[in-house]
Amino acid sequence: MRFLSAPWVGMLESGAWLRNAAHANRCARHFAAQIDGIPGLRLASPVEANAVFLEAADDVLDRDS
Repeated sequence: MRFLSAPWVGMLESGAWLRNAAHANRCARHFAAQIDGIPGLRLASPVEANAVFLEAADDVLDRDS
């Protein structure tokens, strides 16, 4: 287990995990903002973490491009 935990200890001690998490959260908010106003797409739930869930109209999902 020592070999598996060593990288995690470094991430925790250096604060890299928090920087990476904050970056992922900012990216999710940015992506959600870019989606706003696109016809046929809407957020399925508020962006509260690093995931964005969308609802899309059938015609949007059926497009080739």
